[in-house]
Amino acid sequence: MTLLFEEKLITKLNKYKNKKLLIAFSGGKDSTALLHFLFRYKNDYDYNILPVYINHNIREDTKDDIVHCNNFCKKIGLSLIVKSIDTMQYVKSHGESIEEAARVLRYNALQIIKNKYLCDFILVAHNFNDQIENFFIKIFRGTSIYHLKGFNNTIADRPMLSINVQEILEYLEKYKLTYIVDNTNFDHNYLRNWVRSVLVQKIEEKDKSFLHKIGIIQGESEILNKYMEARVKIPYEKNNGIIKIIKEEFFKLNEVERRFYLSQLIPLYVSRNVLSEIEKILLSKNSKRINIQGGYVFEKSFTYIYIYKKELINYFNVYKKENSEVVEIKHLNKLVYFNRSLKNKALILRNRKTGDRFLGKKLKDLFIDKKIDLFKRDTSVIVEDSRNILWVEHLCDNNDIKVVEQ
Repeated sequence: MTLLFEEKLITKLNKYKNKKLLIAFSGGKDSTALLHFLFRYKNDYDYNILPVYINHNIREDTKDDIVHCNNFCKKIGLSLIVKSIDTMQYVKSHGESIEEAARVLRYNALQIIKNKYLCDFILVAHNFNDQIENFFIKIFRGTSIYHLKGFNNTIADRPMLSINVQEILEYLEKYKLTYIVDNTNFDHNYLRNWVRSVLVQKIEEKDKSFLHKIGIIQGESEILNKYMEARVKIPYEKNNGIIKIIKEEFFKLNEVERRFYLSQLIPLYVSRNVLSEIEKILLSKNSKRINIQGGYVFEKSFTYIYIYKKELINYFNVYKKENSEVVEIKHLNKLVYFNRSLKNKALILRNRKTGDRFLGKKLKDLFIDKKIDLFKRDTSVIVEDSRNILWVEHLCDNNDIKVVEQ
């Protein structure tokens, strides 16, 4: 007897014909079912399979999981790639939750492996229930109405989104497949675990059809997203991770269009509350900025609207040695060239700080008078000797100093 799991998944295989597939394989029930199924049809569709286990280094029993995954792959004639990532270090350095840190590092690692082995697709085993759980997680986080369906990451294919957990379990039972049960899945400190084992379970007890109704809402959200994508299009620049939108063009959009446009451009989906704060900044007369999730900054200034990593406006102080012709400001991808007498001098290169004065005036006022955008003010290179500021990027015309952005 052909199971629903098999009927639904076999319709997706033409897409992968003659391709090389990277399969994210954790040894859990979902990825075990997916990997086993794909292997069964490997010869019929002439695709290659590369299973990859990502070790997040969170649990102490990871070694046992790797042994299980290796044995499973060997049994069906595949070689497993194991990649280790330092989730907790990312949490410390970026201030993200463990869940978000693991997600970011996992997909980064999968993308690197995909490129290294020239794979055509990354396949992950997210199912219908995962997508429903995502709906509630997004509601809790205040995600905008345009993004209630799907997952934040789009680099992977998810062929199992129409398959529910019960159908997966039936497949595993039919082929007598063993799988890993991750004990952290029962830890309610993780939002997804609480949503899965408490919220969704209670809803199913009350009305099993309710989850499918949520699926319909997610579908409508996706339709709305596609409609707005086709309707709202204005040009923007993206260079070295800095997004610049011409302010004049942006304000031709109405309020709904502006919110949608920003929800598409900001690297991470932002909540309605953050979008409301951004709207206040946009309506204010002065140049302003706000910190948003993921370490990004949203800024409205004289000419442009900016979205960039907060670290780009951190204070820097770089020493130029005597007889040095060029100095690199690494985090800004800038090279500063010196000619003539300045080439021979020892100098300091930095960005502005409170109280700076130049040519007898406050540096802040000089920037404002010239209508220099806030982001440019904080990333402008200032050259000084042991006593005075000699030169300021965007304010000075001096052939002895030249800044080149790489």
